[in-house]
Amino acid sequence: MLGLRLRQYWYRRQADASLQALWLSSNNIRLGQYHKNRYLAVDLETTALNPKEGEVVSIAWVPLENGQIDMCQAAHYLLSTNDSVGHSATFHHIRDCDLGDALSVSDVMPLFFEALKGRVLIFHCAAMDMAFLDQWCVRLHGARLLMPLVDTLALERKRLDSRQPIIRAGDLRLGECRQRYNLPEYPPHNAMSDALATAELFLAMMASRGSA
Repeated sequence: MLGLRLRQYWYRRQADASLQALWLSSNNIRLGQYHKNRYLAVDLETTALNPKEGEVVSIAWVPLENGQIDMCQAAHYLLSTNDSVGHSATFHHIRDCDLGDALSVSDVMPLFFEALKGRVLIFHCAAMDMAFLDQWCVRLHGARLLMPLVDTLALERKRLDSRQPIIRAGDLRLGECRQRYNLPEYPPHNAMSDALATAELFLAMMASRGSA
């Protein structure tokens, strides 16, 4: 967290008031104190893996409070794109015709910031989603998102590294990780179901640690 605080301080003059306020809301977060933190599991569906090549077509988030999922505050939005979704529709099943009433990034970001205040982000494979979110933040707010986060993929990789000599291809996919914690199977590549699946996986991981 110290490194994150230093980066927030370093970029404070580039960040606009809304991003600075979001950073300020994270001051009391301590990543090692699981039960004392509030969380927001997030998932994006995109047209490519690289933000330089693709766009986000949907975003969803699911809050966690006191070790419980709060679906009443969950949200799922389709996002307008500059180009066709192309062949990516075979994965996320969102077509160009589905995006007629979609929101813009500038519409969604205030909603996302409000949901994220005082929370720790949760992703499964954080690098890709954060690359898109950072790109949005730099364009709209002057600096990268720079909020505390937990990556369930990284947590599971660390756990498997200590238990087995080889991690096979696919072992760290969201569905495969959930199977090891006896969680039900959800259809993949839907932002809301993946955000919920990640939230459940995180809670199962924390429960497993507590009983270890």
